Amino acid sequence: MREEDILETKFKLRDLEREKDFLAAEVKRLREENERFRHILEMTKREIALLREEVGKLKAPPLPYGTFIGLSPDPELVQIAVDGKIYEVKIANEKIKREDLKPGQRVLLNPAFNIVDLRDDFAVGEVAKVVNLLDEDRVIIRSRDTEERVVKLSSSLLAKKPRIGDNVRFDPKTELIFEVLPKSEVEEVVLEEIPEVTYEDIGGLAPQIEQLKDAVELPYIYGHLYSQFKLKPPKGILLYGPPGCGKTMLAKAVANSLSRRIRRFLEENKEAILIYKELKKGKKGRDILMRFENLCSQIYDYRAIYKNPPEGDTEALYQKLDESGILERFIRRMAARKGKKSELVWDITDWYNLLIELKEKGFGACLDRVRIGEMLERKRKEYLLSRKEMSDEDYAIHWLEEYLRTNKIDLNNLDEELKKTEEKLGTGIKSYFLNIKGPELLNKYVGETEYRIREVFQRAKERASYGLPVIVFFDEMESLFRIRGSGISSDIESTIVPQFLAEIDGVESIENVIVIGASNRQDLIDPAVLRVGRLDVKIRIDRPDKEAAKEIFGKYLTPDLPFASEELAHFGGDPEKLVSHLIDVAVEEMYSTKKENQFLRVTYQNKEQEILYFKDFSSGAMIEAIVSRAKTYALKRLIQTGKKGIRKEDILQAIRDEYKENEDLPNTTNPDDWTKIAGRKGERIIAVESLLPGRLRKEQKEVEEIRVDSRYL
Repeated sequence: MREEDILETKFKLRDLEREKDFLAAEVKRLREENERFRHILEMTKREIALLREEVGKLKAPPLPYGTFIGLSPDPELVQIAVDGKIYEVKIANEKIKREDLKPGQRVLLNPAFNIVDLRDDFAVGEVAKVVNLLDEDRVIIRSRDTEERVVKLSSSLLAKKPRIGDNVRFDPKTELIFEVLPKSEVEEVVLEEIPEVTYEDIGGLAPQIEQLKDAVELPYIYGHLYSQFKLKPPKGILLYGPPGCGKTMLAKAVANSLSRRIRRFLEENKEAILIYKELKKGKKGRDILMRFENLCSQIYDYRAIYKNPPEGDTEALYQKLDESGILERFIRRMAARKGKKSELVWDITDWYNLLIELKEKGFGACLDRVRIGEMLERKRKEYLLSRKEMSDEDYAIHWLEEYLRTNKIDLNNLDEELKKTEEKLGTGIKSYFLNIKGPELLNKYVGETEYRIREVFQRAKERASYGLPVIVFFDEMESLFRIRGSGISSDIESTIVPQFLAEIDGVESIENVIVIGASNRQDLIDPAVLRVGRLDVKIRIDRPDKEAAKEIFGKYLTPDLPFASEELAHFGGDPEKLVSHLIDVAVEEMYSTKKENQFLRVTYQNKEQEILYFKDFSSGAMIEAIVSRAKTYALKRLIQTGKKGIRKEDILQAIRDEYKENEDLPNTTNPDDWTKIAGRKGERIIAVESLLPGRLRKEQKEVEEIRVDSRYL
């Protein structure tokens, strides 16, 4: 080959390689371009799919809500309510199980009304009031249209059921109650807190306390004797008298005493149920019998018909009673009357009869009722065991059966009875004293006050349904139940009084409800309210006399207070003797008829005049205020001078200052009304003149400036 051809071939080969490199680069570029277009195409496809999905969602029909009602007989279906209609549907979500659904559960549905998801409650609905309880999950309610309907409780309310009178939220489309609403207006004016005031905190009112106990506690504790004598417990009690003399305190003490008795009664029932259950299971031993004997002692003490302190040589009297044969004869007599000896175990009637018999024979006034009960039980057991009728455990079982039946406890459902008793004990027994804030019941809208009065008695009925006493206490009773047609007020009482009378007369069908009213102006209360059969018992709370004042002073001026050392030295360091002396001095000063204690000159309609002293206006509240003043003076002196203790001068100064503060209180514009409120009765008073000595009236007590270090603040 020629050299020229070879050279030409080389040039062609070089050009071909260059073209090859160019084409390879072009292929690479085209591949990259193709990959980019492929990626863009995939992104576009995804965006188109998303857009189609969004368009599909926008075109999809709405998903309705429903409420789960219950299970269907078909195991694949459940019942739901939608807009007041009930459907049986399937569960379209595998994560949702039939057993997880509870009545009242909000659910999300697909267009075919199948359940696809769960939702929370909307927490809205209509308000209704519970009228009555039917069974475990049904109640009767009254809605705003005054129609009554039977509805069911949602699962959230099965554990804590509503009570009669409660406001509830319900759905009229599903007929379910979802929530118990906060207190109504009526509940806001009903206080259910039991005060910590006892009879021991009240001084100078022993006769009134005894009357109140007889009226309130006896019908409850000795209901059997009331039935025996065909007596009806009083429906109502009126506490009346001048202000500051203890009416409200008495009502508080009644509530406290009654709540303690109720708690003791429930605790005894609980212990009786527990012992009975253990004995029925076959448990034996000294421990269980000791618990039984202790329970017997508590019950005998609780149900005693009299209470007197032991007197004289009691051991000799017990021995005399044991040897007298009274207990043995009583047991044989009761056994013969019953005919079956094995039934001679527990009979409260026989126990009462024995106590009365012992009292008539001279034993009741000096023997301890608990020990008499223990002796009686011992004799009964000896009588029964000697005839080989039963063992100690059998005796206890029969005794407890009679006791539980007497207290209306279902022996066939003891677990439920025990649960109910424990629930009542868990509430603190605070719901059996309804303290009505009288003036707050009044409402300007027609019929609203009457409605609230009905609600008060409805609440009393609900609480009394457990078989325990309920006290409805109206303080300042004249503010609600004034004389009709008197023209003194706006005549709203023309409808309030009849409503109250209708309710209290209706109490005949409601056991264990007692109305207690307190008033400073009983003369303003409608006579129909005060008549026998409504407020049967009327207890006047008078101003304290000297002896009563000493007793009241003793409640506030006690030996544990700090007294001045020089005062104590006069009585050998004995604070009790000092307190007794200070009380005597204070009472003598308060009740003295010296000229300095002259308070008022009143002129009666017949022109006769009378001088009234400060003692004529004394009260328990005034005595408490005097002691508080004396303590304050002693405290101020301690801060100023470092001298510690109460002195006689503090008490005397407190009396003078308390009198001085009251000098401008008499109402000279309408003196007769003022004196009635103050507790003065008799001839109409037409004029009142202050007789406070000029030196006291003009005397201005200097205000003492006390400088204290910051450490006292």
